[in-house]
Amino acid sequence: MRNRITVNVAGQELHLLVAENEEYMYRVASIADQKIRSIVEASHVSASQASTLACLNIIDELLRANDQAEHMRAQLKDYIEDLSKAKMEINDLKRDLIRLRNNAAN
Repeated sequence: MRNRITVNVAGQELHLLVAENEEYMYRVASIADQKIRSIVEASHVSASQASTLACLNIIDELLRANDQAEHMRAQLKDYIEDLSKAKMEINDLKRDLIRLRNNAAN
């Protein structure tokens, strides 16, 4: 179900039709508004320029987060492979221990 909401970003009232949770979209709009306003205040550029800069900053953050997530996935895959090898070694050692005990008992 789609919801119609109104948000204010950088002084502009925007009417959105969203499928997401309304609170989530208000949060998204609030973050965009904060980023744009902070750029306007820090750089004294127009809202349009600040919006473009905010967009670039957000995309940069997204790409860095994606790269970090991919690195973490690769690291997790390596850990899982190491765990699998360790389990195999444990099983081999258990078999060796049972064999040695059986040989010692005979």
